[in-house]
Order: sequence, then C-alpha cells, then structure tokens
Amino acid sequence: MVRLTAHYLGICYLLHPWLGYTALGGAIILVALTLLTEVLTRRPTKAISSFAASRSELAQAGHRNAEAIVAMGMVGRMVHRWAEANREYMAGQWSASDVVGGLGAVSKVLRMVLQSAVLGVGAFLVIHQEATAGIIIAGAILAARALAPVDLAIAHWKAFAACRQSWDRLNRLLTLLPPEQTPMLLPAPREKLTVENASVAPPGSVKLVLQDVSFKLERGNALGVIGPTGSGKSSLARLLVGVWQPVRGKIRLDGCTFDQWSSEVLGSHIGYLPQDVELLSGTVPQNIARLEPEAVPNALLASDKAAGVHELIMRLDEA
Repeated sequence: MVRLTAHYLGICYLLHPWLGYTALGGAIILVALTLLTEVLTRRPTKAISSFAASRSELAQAGHRNAEAIVAMGMVGRMVHRWAEANREYMAGQWSASDVVGGLGAVSKVLRMVLQSAVLGVGAFLVIHQEATAGIIIAGAILAARALAPVDLAIAHWKAFAACRQSWDRLNRLLTLLPPEQTPMLLPAPREKLTVENASVAPPGSVKLVLQDVSFKLERGNALGVIGPTGSGKSSLARLLVGVWQPVRGKIRLDGCTFDQWSSEVLGSHIGYLPQDVELLSGTVPQNIARLEPEAVPNALLASDKAAGVHELIMRLDEA
C-alpha cells in the first residue's frame, strides 16, 4: 500500500511540483487520520474481545451444566446473565463501529476536498501557463488513486485491529507450549502392557470416569471388558491407545510410558476401532495403510484377508 501510494505521488510530482506537494499534504493528513483511528479503536477492540470471551464462556458453561441449571430453576437467571454479556458485547461493537465509521466518513470528505484542491491548483497553473488543461484531469485522477489505499485502510481498520489482537493472543498461547522434542527411537513393543493405578478424565473436564485401574497383559494374552453403557469401556480404550492422557498413574508398553514414544511411531503398533467409524478421504487401501504413501501391497492384502474383508473390498467399484 505504501509503495503504491508513493508511486502515484511521484507521478503527480512529475506532472508539476505543486501538484505533488498538494497530494503529499493530503496523504499526510490521511495518514495522521489512520494513526488516530488506531489510537481510538485500540481500547474498544480489546473490550470487544473480552466481552466475546465472557459471552462464549457463559454459553459453554450453560451447555455443559444444562441439566443442573434446569433442575435448580436457574434457566431465567442464566439467560439474563448471557443477555447482559451480549449487551456489553454489542455495545462494544457499536462503539468501535462508530469510531471507524466516523473517521471513515471524515477521510472520504478529506479525499473530496483534496481532489478539489488538486483541481484548483491545476487550474491556477493553467491560468499562469505553467501546465496544460489535461494535467488538471490527470492530477485529480492520480491524487485519488494515491489516497484510495489509505481510505480503504481506515474503512477496514476495525477488522485489522481484531486480526492483530488475535495474532498476538495466538503467539502468547504458543509461547506457553513446551517445545516439541523427538524422543529416542525405541524397539517395537512386543512383551507386555502394564496399567499402573491409572485414572482418567475427559479432556476439558475434572470429573474422573475411571479411577485407579491396574492390570498387566503379557504377550499372547487377551482381556475382554464388559459392562453397561457409561461404565467407562470406551474411556478405557482411549486411555490404552494414548488418545486420552491419565490424570494419574501410568500406561507402559514394555516398561516405557507413552510420553517416551512419538505419536507416529506408537500409532504404528496399535490397532484402535472407535465407536463412530468413518473412512478418511482416499481409497480403501489408503485407509488400511493409515495413509502411508509407500505401503507394501502384499502387506495390504494380508491385512484385509486377516480381517475377513478382502472379498468385500473386491466387490467395491471405486475401492
């Protein structure tokens, strides 16, 4: 944007220095207006982010605790609190929109004034035979082109400020994450699975769905887990394959905990079939190979035959 504006201003100056000075003066005024927009919208934009987070938090809390809210007669009060948070959010939106809209209108007026000034300067130069009549039109067009990017930036400053704040929050969040380290490559697990007093809670929850589970499976052994719906069978499966991390306790393969493996390496040694099954985008062989680009065809055939689905796959038209 700066380079484009400078390009047009330079052409105005080549037509006549006074036209360049006039366009440059208008550009300086609009840049100052842009800086003023930044100052006046910074606080409302931060307030909008805070109100939006508060409103979202209330909505999520209401969704998570819907049964308790209904049972204890808090629906009306919860709705009132959310409506209050929503009013604050909308008020912040209106405040920021008023600032941006007002300054955008001022910038448009200034652009019209500048175009008139360029026409006036051009007419003055023509009267004094320092320029031709065509320069008046050319100067007005070039001045408008030079200042259009600045006017556009002011009009969209609210979205730019919100985007910048989101970028800053994302960077702060990412700096809190520990650097990813590649663990030492371990031998393939072959001997035993050990669960040591493991307890687990769903992600984002503090309520334990399994507590102090302990068992050991040696090579060649199998374990079946039965129980009614909601007893924790799926949660145990997610725990054993590393989808959920234990709140306390350890899961070990050949004595090594899951955090000593990379997810890519560990996943290649584990089979997991969730309750909701969905093929990923790609062919059936690609799904069988877990999207491995260099899968061995013989291994794919052995896998589908071992699962008893080879004939089924062969009957598919676009497998």
